[in-house]
Amino acid sequence: MVNEGTPEVAITKQREFLEDVFLSNVLSAALVIRKGRRVFKDTPTPLESAEREEFRGALKSELLKLAKRYSSAVEEEVHIDNIRGLAKDLSDTYGKLLDGDLLLGRAQKALNLYLKYLWCEGLIVCPPHCPFDNDVISALRKLLPKDCERRWTHADKADTYREWVKAAKVLAEKKGQSLSEWELEVWAAAQVKLKAAQARNLAKLKAQLADSALAPKQVA
Repeated sequence: MVNEGTPEVAITKQREFLEDVFLSNVLSAALVIRKGRRVFKDTPTPLESAEREEFRGALKSELLKLAKRYSSAVEEEVHIDNIRGLAKDLSDTYGKLLDGDLLLGRAQKALNLYLKYLWCEGLIVCPPHCPFDNDVISALRKLLPKDCERRWTHADKADTYREWVKAAKVLAEKKGQSLSEWELEVWAAAQVKLKAAQARNLAKLKAQLADSALAPKQVA
């Protein structure tokens, strides 16, 4: 009989913890509205707020089910069908809450990011694709057709997604990497830039505060 103190239970609880963290991060990233098309309609009623939580729970549940299919390699078109199915199923069920449908761009971000977490943790094989967001698509801009949508929060065509994948493969193959390995480098480079920008902003703020403290005070 397995009790609370056995290694098996400890491992299960650790995985449950990681799973909860992964899914929470995925939903925050995939449903972000900053500079993007919003996911939900206007300010919700109390009932709609509860239904939004139900939607988030359904998205988590769908991701958990889909992830089970990735214990072995998945063909690219099957993966794209999984993304499209995720977007369609949630749109069909929760359409009244959404500002239109759940776009393919958001669905790919959710599934691809969740698979990235699982892969980095060694729980699945290398995913067929990587998450496509602003940093990744920006790295592809010179390789994309002029009329190709570059905003992942607005993209809703499978052909657009295929163009992203095609361009990313060109860059990844130059380095002898999978898309997942290549995206990790893009992500790391973006974090370096972000931290540098934050450091500059902090230094600027400190300088402004110092100048303010040294400025002569006017007598009332």
